[in-house]
Amino acid sequence: MTLQPVGAQTRMAAVAEQLRQAILDGGLTPGEALVETRLAEQMGVSRAPVREALRQLAEEGLVVNIPYKGTYVIELDPQRIAELYSLRTVLEEFAVRQAFPHLTATDIERLTGYVTTMRAAADRDDLAETVRAHLQFHDEFYRLARHEVLYNMWRAVSHQTQLSINASFVAKGLHQAVDSHDEILRALHERNLEELATAMRNHIAEAGTQLARMLARDPQA
Repeated sequence: MTLQPVGAQTRMAAVAEQLRQAILDGGLTPGEALVETRLAEQMGVSRAPVREALRQLAEEGLVVNIPYKGTYVIELDPQRIAELYSLRTVLEEFAVRQAFPHLTATDIERLTGYVTTMRAAADRDDLAETVRAHLQFHDEFYRLARHEVLYNMWRAVSHQTQLSINASFVAKGLHQAVDSHDEILRALHERNLEELATAMRNHIAEAGTQLARMLARDPQA
């Protein structure tokens, strides 16, 4: 993993963004130790911005600081996945219900477009683009909910969500991951709120269950 030097102006933010992307892209692996001095040397900065960046990433749930041991990239485990997905199940059903009165034909077209983009990326076996479009699809419901506190809660878990989705999509296969949105789209186009809320709840719950089982079988997956 090669990290690049950063300029002085927005040092902490730049360091945090590099480390965040390295974690999400797999360049920094789950359980890997993040040593301040080593990171600072690689990126050509002092330890202070690295320390602040690691604190920021800890708040995002991407790293964990273990007293007297150090800072490590977060490891996905069945318990963490169960907690994350049970929270998302509640948040996203609520987001759907809040967004529903505001949905326009243009919004539905945009949401459909994200799934189309996911499917095209899956055809190319492009994990990163499939995940990106998937996150845009889910983010759209939070945005349309017009509920600032809800949106901030989603943003607080969005990076952990991306990390888990990477693993989930690899586990189930990209096309199966895309197809799991079909029921949501159907209910969306039929403008059936109860079916849409149920489809979203089931979509997230099933993904969490599948990923937790996969990690229980193979913690290194």
